[in-house]
Amino acid sequence: TSKIDKMMKVLLLSLAMVALVAADCYMHNPPGSNNHVDDNQNAPANRLFNSQNNNNAGYNSGRVEAAYKLYEGSILNMQWTSQHGCGNNPRLNCETIIQYRCDDEMRGGTSRNRPTDSGEEPPFTPPADEGLHEPYDNWYACDRRERNKGLFIADQNVGNEASSTRQNGGGGRSGYECAEERDYYPY
Repeated sequence: TSKIDKMMKVLLLSLAMVALVAADCYMHNPPGSNNHVDDNQNAPANRLFNSQNNNNAGYNSGRVEAAYKLYEGSILNMQWTSQHGCGNNPRLNCETIIQYRCDDEMRGGTSRNRPTDSGEEPPFTPPADEGLHEPYDNWYACDRRERNKGLFIADQNVGNEASSTRQNGGGGRSGYECAEERDYYPY
């Protein structure tokens, strides 16, 4: 496949995966994985990211060849269902933000496990069967960085690391994403 084909596959996979992270939504087109892999059971919650939607819905496929193939000039119609209120109601306030990332390192993976946290200094690449939506160095830096003490934490005791937030008080890991960056978008 050409480099453009690969980039489009990665772009579409990224759109489907990343949109789930911050929007509490179910991607229908392009199909979002919601942390699922290509089997009949749900993968463990927060395998690659924190979807914040109880690990429901999603399309099971970690195979790159299962991704859409689009070409320059193609039009992609996007469809999703929001888990929470959003629409033409003056009492509702929501934004849907589409983020994407293109590179050859991203992959859905076929393993049911979270990517390995080796504790090694970057560069470190997890085994090829493990999914990868954020680079390892992103998690490595986040796990060792002091949290931004100017962010709202309500009455939570979240500690001092950027990997802990009011929504992720225990500092649990979701793939290689940084909880502070995810929970306080735009960061």
